[in-house]
Amino acid sequence: MAYVKLYRRFLASYLCVCLIPLVFSLMLIGNMRQEIQQSIAKEQETTLRNAQNNLESTLADASNTLDLLSENEQLRSLASLDTVEGENLYSLVGILRVLEAANEQRPSYVRCIAYLPQSGYLITDKSTYHPELADISTWDLGVDYKTLLDSLNNSDINVNVQTVDPGDNGNGYLLVTKTCYDSRYKSPYAQLGILIQLEKEESFLNTDTTKMFVMENDGTFFCGSPYAQEISQPLEESETAQGSIHAGGETWIYSVYPSQNLSGLRYGLLVSSNAYYGALRTLWLQLAAELVLVIAVGVGLAVFLSRRTWSPIQKVLPFVKKSSGQDQQDYHSLTELSQALTDFAQDRERLLEQLMESEQRDYDLSLWRYLLGFTQDASCLSRYLEESQPFRMLSFSPAMVEDTPKEDVSTLMEDLYKALEHVFLDRENGVCLTIGANTVIVLVQNTVDLEEIRQKAAQVQQETGHPLVCYVSDVCSHLADAPEAWNLVKRACGQDSFWEHSRRSGVWLARELLEYPGYFKDFPLHRKQLVGALATGRPEKIQKPLETLLQEDILNNTMPIELIRHRCGSVIEVLFPYLDEENRGKAVEVISSDTAEEMRQGLLELCNHLDFPDPSAKPEEKGTLLVNQVQEFIRENYQDPFLNVSLIADKLNRNLSTLSHQYKDLTGHGLLEELHTVRLEAAKNLLKEGKTVRETAELTGYGDSRALIRAFKRYEGSTPGQYVDKK
Repeated sequence: MAYVKLYRRFLASYLCVCLIPLVFSLMLIGNMRQEIQQSIAKEQETTLRNAQNNLESTLADASNTLDLLSENEQLRSLASLDTVEGENLYSLVGILRVLEAANEQRPSYVRCIAYLPQSGYLITDKSTYHPELADISTWDLGVDYKTLLDSLNNSDINVNVQTVDPGDNGNGYLLVTKTCYDSRYKSPYAQLGILIQLEKEESFLNTDTTKMFVMENDGTFFCGSPYAQEISQPLEESETAQGSIHAGGETWIYSVYPSQNLSGLRYGLLVSSNAYYGALRTLWLQLAAELVLVIAVGVGLAVFLSRRTWSPIQKVLPFVKKSSGQDQQDYHSLTELSQALTDFAQDRERLLEQLMESEQRDYDLSLWRYLLGFTQDASCLSRYLEESQPFRMLSFSPAMVEDTPKEDVSTLMEDLYKALEHVFLDRENGVCLTIGANTVIVLVQNTVDLEEIRQKAAQVQQETGHPLVCYVSDVCSHLADAPEAWNLVKRACGQDSFWEHSRRSGVWLARELLEYPGYFKDFPLHRKQLVGALATGRPEKIQKPLETLLQEDILNNTMPIELIRHRCGSVIEVLFPYLDEENRGKAVEVISSDTAEEMRQGLLELCNHLDFPDPSAKPEEKGTLLVNQVQEFIRENYQDPFLNVSLIADKLNRNLSTLSHQYKDLTGHGLLEELHTVRLEAAKNLLKEGKTVRETAELTGYGDSRALIRAFKRYEGSTPGQYVDKK
């Protein structure tokens, strides 16, 4: 019972969550009354309009029928006779059949009529009437003969609609008429008509709750429900009328709409108020029942969920209190509980993250230790590779990135890693590892054919949109061969110094590059002599080592052109610091030359544009130049985890011991401290951006979190986490 108060608050919060939507629902239902009424009225209007359209369609069909009858040649010939006797009388049968066919189209057609003024005969779909007997024998038409004849005489060449004597019963008729004239349009030869009783149409509504009626344009009742005779509201032309009347012991809601066609009539609908508002009342009852049910279910669900949620929380609370150091204090609010649970979850998340980082770090470390030959345990690779299948190690690096901003290089490496995984490892066993700032190695099985590797490398190059260079190891039969494969591609990448500044895309077998007869031989010595001559700053000193390189190393007809191009690029790398921007661009063109002679001529031309420092410059200025070279090289390569002071001296063509003493004398600190300073400055920026310690270590060349933490403690006096908290 220690947490009864907290549980009640917990339950109250669930109830609020369940009841608040109900309150809003009630408010919305109250506002829905008018919308529901409008919807019902709209539905009734739609019903009436549909019926009206059907009735109007009847009038339109009658009009079309009269147009067809007016073209009957038999009717035209008989109409010209003064009397219809003998055979001509029998000819009327054909006309009767035509009229009968027209009458069958619609149930509302009472009669189809043709009056022949010349002979006085009246022809219907049932019989013919002699002029002398017409007044007596036309009782079955439902309309007085004289009234019918007057209506026919009022017709003209165009079809028109007339109302005919609605009578005492309110069952009025519509007469659709048309007068047929002779060719000269002087006198009519026939007057045609269709007598229609609208109430016989199937679309004419007449139920216990819904009754249809028709009124003339002036508001006079025409046909339909007699209740409509009680409507006394004046009807304005082209306007609707709505209201209510009391008839037949109950209240009716009526709506009247004008005709949209020939008749000039008004169509109306009577709806019982009980039916009209009954749907609304039924809806209200349904909504009320549903609301009661929802409230009951909501309350029950709130109790169930609160207990279900509270039960595990109640069990974990002692551990939360113990971890937070509040063993003697109860939680009296959900805020306190939420904060305690949040702290508990954050502590757990941090612990899991540390465990995952530790596991990944241990795995990465074991993998690197294996590749470097410090351990013989190949279990780190068996996670990705099968022992029974051969594999190769591929080393991928982007070509020509010397002038690319570091941010773009970082993005390029991410794209390269993803593309390599997609192309090489999507359906095959293997693993990708990022090495330094600009290298990704791939251990892949199944894809061991060199031509297939070239095809997939071309696909990766297409996906990244950047030229790539790839060094390929020999085929390895056992996982134990992985360290040797790594050493092979690393040596090829390291010794092939041409790729340092102007890499050209291609796939190269590492062993062929390293073991080609005479490839390195004396070339490294000749190159070193050229470096020494350039360091003197005297142009005449470079002539002899340059000629040696050109004659013995570049113009070597026994060597493939690609390897000669490598050598040419390595020489240009030495010349690069002494060339301006324009000539550096020309240097790239020299490397792309097709023949060794063209490369030789290009090198000679470049040597004519070397920019040496002023020999009269003071030692201080020369020292500044050295410091700038060191610092620039470190800033460009600090992300490389293999970068060290020895590599810095080698790349600057300096003796390590001499360079270290000179740099410390000029700056007051050593090369290693400078390297750590650059890396830590970059690490601080990454930590401010929200990068984790592990990510920061990988992006700054430390490799793992422990190395970064040690460097932080040594040079900053705090851990990376403490540094972030201070900021």
